Amino acid sequence: MKKSNNKYPIHQSPFYKVNSHKSLAKILFVEPRTVKKILKRGGKNYYFSKLPESERPLEIPKSQLKRVHARINNLFSRIEDPSYLNSGVKGRSNVKNARNHLGEKALVKIDIKSFYPSTTVDMVEKCFIKTFRCSKDVAETLSKLCCVNGHLPTGSPISQSLAFYVNVSIFNHLSIYSKARQIDFSVYVDDMTFSGKVIPRSFVSYVTSYINKSRGYKCHKIRTYNASTPKVVTGAVIVSDALKVKYSQQTKITKLLSCLDENVKKYDVHSFELVRYFQVLIGHLFSAGQINGRYYQKGKKMVEYRKKLGIKLPKQSA
Repeated sequence: MKKSNNKYPIHQSPFYKVNSHKSLAKILFVEPRTVKKILKRGGKNYYFSKLPESERPLEIPKSQLKRVHARINNLFSRIEDPSYLNSGVKGRSNVKNARNHLGEKALVKIDIKSFYPSTTVDMVEKCFIKTFRCSKDVAETLSKLCCVNGHLPTGSPISQSLAFYVNVSIFNHLSIYSKARQIDFSVYVDDMTFSGKVIPRSFVSYVTSYINKSRGYKCHKIRTYNASTPKVVTGAVIVSDALKVKYSQQTKITKLLSCLDENVKKYDVHSFELVRYFQVLIGHLFSAGQINGRYYQKGKKMVEYRKKLGIKLPKQSA
């Protein structure tokens, strides 16, 4: 693992061996009474909604709790990251995750079903006790601060990093287990990817069984590819030693570009519809641009065009 100057091992984390609520409050940049108030409000600390496309529940922490979650997440981001982790780490991405598996290799993808809802408050408490060595009462408080309705929230800045640390021992074991069998392993949130010259069925069975026995998670969307088949990995397509943009994303970009002039004429520059249109278009272009530089250049031109029109995106000054 390559160490960064601003990263430290987990035993140097401010959370390591915290044994008093006074110390915890100081770490979180809040008063002890504020922690008590947040805990007392329980579910009232959240906005409840649903993801529009999937109808999956969405729990978004309100401002005060969100600041606490952001602080916890910030401290987690300073801990040294294992090389197999490609989500929530600066300089790594879904594209880097796919690049780790380039080549004429067999490949298996395994997802953990309902990752955040299945990561319970008890699992989070045990994480702070066993991984961070906090006292039981502090670990219980942290677990209640980080969870809603008994599990990790789906709309919080803390969920991705905390879900990883709840399961870091499992992922570390799978990394060692894979390496011993000449199999490359990577993780992107709840997507696990394995590639190698040969991946036996017994290997896949072991992984899914181990995860279930260790944490009770169920695995799904298990997909196997032979060495010569194009492989879709975390939003990118592996074709031998090359990475390509998914056809569905190419089609989406083409469709968005085709209605550019129409939308510019139809909507006012301050309208939600036009702002949202440029958000989506530019987002898709830069996402594809991580794989194909042509899309990146097109994204830069589209940003300049947006500025020229006087369209300001949220939290942007230009």
